[in-house]
Amino acid sequence: MKLKNIVTFVSKFVIPQSGTTYNLYSLPSFDENKSVEVLDGAEIQSNKYDVPNKCILFNKLNVRFKRVWRINNSDSNKIASTEFLPLVVNEDVVDYQYCYYLLISDEITNYLCGQNSNTSGSHKRIDPRNFLNIDIHLPKMPIQKAIGKTLSDIDRKIELNKRINDNLKAMAKQLYDYWFVQFDFPNEEGKPYKSSGGEMVWNERLKRVIPKGWNCCTIQELCDINKKTISKKDYKQIEYLDTGSITQGYMYNTEHYDIVDAPSRAQRKVEDMSIVYSSVRPRLLHFGILSRPKENFIVSTGFITLDAKNKQQALMLYYFLTSETIVQYLGSVADTAVSSYPSIGPDEIAFLDVVLPSESIIQRYNNIVEPMFRKISELRSEICTLAKQREELLPLLMNGQAMVNYHLSSTPTTAFGMINKASTGIIGTAKFDMD
Repeated sequence: MKLKNIVTFVSKFVIPQSGTTYNLYSLPSFDENKSVEVLDGAEIQSNKYDVPNKCILFNKLNVRFKRVWRINNSDSNKIASTEFLPLVVNEDVVDYQYCYYLLISDEITNYLCGQNSNTSGSHKRIDPRNFLNIDIHLPKMPIQKAIGKTLSDIDRKIELNKRINDNLKAMAKQLYDYWFVQFDFPNEEGKPYKSSGGEMVWNERLKRVIPKGWNCCTIQELCDINKKTISKKDYKQIEYLDTGSITQGYMYNTEHYDIVDAPSRAQRKVEDMSIVYSSVRPRLLHFGILSRPKENFIVSTGFITLDAKNKQQALMLYYFLTSETIVQYLGSVADTAVSSYPSIGPDEIAFLDVVLPSESIIQRYNNIVEPMFRKISELRSEICTLAKQREELLPLLMNGQAMVNYHLSSTPTTAFGMINKASTGIIGTAKFDMD
């Protein structure tokens, strides 16, 4: 059957009105955090598509990026960029969740990429008519539902982990601001220090008051910067992190290389609690702090790496360097760089002034924040494992190469039990052998 037999393209236009609040599904919001934008109609400059309560938004621009959005809510005034195709699923024929995974499958993506391979430029759009006329094959509904549920369960666990991490990061940042920016850390009586009249003294270097007994230091006094690089003879294989693969502490992926095949920039050695900070375009927030990396974990020379000489200070220094004030400052410095793109050097970080609390305050801070940090790292690792599992399972399940067997494990062949491999997959003339 054709794709148009299981989904309907709903092309109802909306003209946004000033004074009306809209829930806008856009390409930038998808790319940033997959969250809807809430805007007044006056802020929206063009007509949009109306979004039904239950549908799938399929992006027709550069389909290789798989910008596909599941919408299942009753929010009012839902609209989407016209770069999306709002698709209503015929649930008499296909399971909603299964349909979503069908649409993000490699076979659909590769087929569409092949269809517009002759178009020029970086903005390649699919023809909706070609899209809807794709030949597909569906297993029976119980199989669809089992596959859809299995993959959705993985995605839900990933999203739950992300929400927990977002909350933990917000708590850690709030605590940093409360203790080290507002100076309302708990005093000996457990009361907020500055708000309760704690003694503040003028610091001539900073030109402001700080708590009595605290000092002012530069980052280079507290950290080793770009501490160690490796050579080709140090390792046979490495795990490599590039600058674009980490944002605000979230590591998207790493690559594994034989050392002889590794990128030339794979040289920076890191350790537990190393801070990595991209030297290019600081406002893009490509930074993070590493928790117990493997011995052969290597990062790009595009990072400035910072290792606190006193490991107890690492988390405090990380939140200082990633604060909005510092990011904006480094961004402005980068904008004045003489290189072909905005960038900073190690010195721009090395000579930053930071207020240094007493050892006892840092220890009390770490007692609260370090367990949060370790939990964030644990959940982040689990997210990567689950995402890899999903990516491995998706083509096997959608092509009829594996069947659901009620439980998950680290290996798809044991988790789902292999069956006869199909000679063709979703697109083609052969039928699924999944009865």
